[in-house]
Order: sequence, then C-alpha cells, then structure tokens
Amino acid sequence: MYTKVNNFFLALFIILGLIELIVKKKVVNGFGFFVRSWPIISFFVLSVLASFREYKISELLFLEKHLSLLFVPIVILAKNRLVYHGRRDKIFTFLVLGTVTTLLLCNIYFFLSKGIINPINIDVHEFTKIADTHPTYLGLFIISSIFYLLQAKKIKKPVKAILILFLTYGLIQLVKDITLFLLALFLIYVLVSYLESHVVRNVLLLFVLGICLSIANMNLEKYLNNNLFSVNTILDDKRIDRWQVSFEIFQENPIYGVGFNDIKNKRKTKYIKGDYELAAANNLNAHNQFLEYLSVNGALGGIFYVSSMGFLFFLAIARKDYLYTFLFLAFILSNITESMMVRIKGIEYFAIFASLFIAGGGYLKDDKNNHLVAKPK
Repeated sequence: MYTKVNNFFLALFIILGLIELIVKKKVVNGFGFFVRSWPIISFFVLSVLASFREYKISELLFLEKHLSLLFVPIVILAKNRLVYHGRRDKIFTFLVLGTVTTLLLCNIYFFLSKGIINPINIDVHEFTKIADTHPTYLGLFIISSIFYLLQAKKIKKPVKAILILFLTYGLIQLVKDITLFLLALFLIYVLVSYLESHVVRNVLLLFVLGICLSIANMNLEKYLNNNLFSVNTILDDKRIDRWQVSFEIFQENPIYGVGFNDIKNKRKTKYIKGDYELAAANNLNAHNQFLEYLSVNGALGGIFYVSSMGFLFFLAIARKDYLYTFLFLAFILSNITESMMVRIKGIEYFAIFASLFIAGGGYLKDDKNNHLVAKPK
C-alpha cells in the first residue's frame, strides 16, 4: 500500500510535468537533452535491451518500474531544469518529511505490535515491513535527510536539531549491512568539511555520536559483535557465493547478458546446484548492483553503470556540491551490498535526485551562465 501511494504521486508528478511541457510548447532539444541526461536515461536504455529478447508484448511488463528513468529526466531537464533547480530545497524538504513519517510509522507499528522497541535486538526487516521498504533503502534516505538538514538554512535550528536526533536514532535501529559504515563516513566527512567555520554543527554531530555510543553501551558486546564488526554485517555466509553465481552468468553471456526474462531461472538453477537453499527459495538477486548489470546486460551494462556513477560523483566534486557528493557516494556504497536499481524505490530515488543535480547545469556550452549549483543558499 505504501509503495502504491508513493508510485501514484510520482506518476502524478510526471503526468503534470509532461502536460506543462505540451501546453507551454516547450520543445525538447534532442541532442542537448541526451548529452545532459545520459547518466540517467542510459539505465532506461539498458532496461529496454534487457526486456526485449524474444520480442513479446508481455516483456513490456519488465519496463514498468524503469519508466521513471526516462520520464523524470524529461520533466525536469527538458527546458525546465533551472526551474526545478530552484525547487531543490523544497524537494529535499519533502524527502526529510517522508523519511521522518516513514520512521515514525515503523516505530509506532512496531511498538503497538511488540510492546517495546529495543534498538539492539530489533529485527530490522520486521521493523520496516509496515512501510514496505528495505532497511538499507530507508537507511540511505535517513542519511541523505540528515546531510541535507545540516546544510539547510531556512529550517530553524531547534527543529533541525530534533529532526537530526530522531533520524540518527532511526539509523541505530536500522544498523545493517552498509548503513552504519555510511553513518561513520558521514560524520567524518562533515567534520572535515566544516571544522573551522561550523563549530556549532560539529558540537551537534559529536553530541549525536555520543548518543549512538551510549545507546550501544546498553548491550555493547552483543551490539559490536553482531551488528558493527561482524563480517556478516557486509558479507553474510552466502553473499560471496551469490556474487559468484552472478559473475558466472556474466561469463557465460559476456556481451549482452541474459536479460530480465531468464535471469531468475538461471540464478535459481545455479543456486540449487550450489546448494544455496535460502537464495533459491527466495529468488534472491545479486545483492550487488554492478554484478546485477553484468549478469542482466553483460559488459555493456557494467560499462554504463561505472561510467554513469563515476561521472555524477566526480561532477559533484568538481562543482564543490558537498550534498550531492555525499549522496552519490552513499548510493554507490549502498550498491555494494544491495541491487538498488532493481527495486522501484532505488530507481525512483536515483532518477529524481540525479535529474535534480543535473538540472543545475555546468557541463554544456549553453550551461555556462546557468551554473547555479555549488553550495545551497
């Protein structure tokens, strides 16, 4: 239900955006649009190539969740990019509100069903079940929200402090896979970036870190061994084996991959052969986005993935846009243990925020006078 509501509003945004383009007769400059938006729409092209292997109408169903990779860039970047860049703060504010609401929903539901919430022993998958989301996705949204709040100047400091504390507590509840590593990286990144000119902000961060350690101390040994420093936190006992299965599929189909229609069957066959019962029973994906593209789209998919993510990350560094530098880095790191572009939440997150980032201009000739980005005002 939660996902359906989210998809409805995104579809409404796309439809209204397309209507605006048509009514205002804003013609898309094909070449300029492609050059500007290729890091996003290239993934839509990959989904098309992965869908139509047997040229059946039924294969259109594979494209459904990838449509935002085409239509979101069209709405945001087709002659409207500076307008949407001006709405950057509003869009990030909605991300914060949505993340806080989701976290509140998870806490309320879990408290009502379990009677108590222990951040040390919490089952993160059960905790986020009511929101129909994966813990790593919610963790990424939380980290993105915290980093935006630290840079936002229009939000009052007391409100900002309360939101950051609540979101940080949410991260403690969601400690899983790469999430805590991202939090640590986030704290170090911000402290280094703002050490001299933002003393109050650093004090707040240290205070938040102290709270994290205090809560962890409630059951420190178990928390550290089972959640933070366990090898299984990043590499569970079968994850490397699943990575190997996806790589074997790539080696057998190195140029174009196997496509969406065959990937599950081929993986399941290899899971059963390798006696990976849990992976076979749940039809688990690669849990690594690079290997996911290699197995589904072959070398072409791997090249596009690395090129797109690398381009966006280094462009953010070149613009000195600290918010997006961290967001893209966090997304890339999350993709080490999750196939973020397989689930619709990851696809929509990437499509919206990558398009919003590109909307600032800065790498085409006609963008010279429209380079509005760098640090948000």
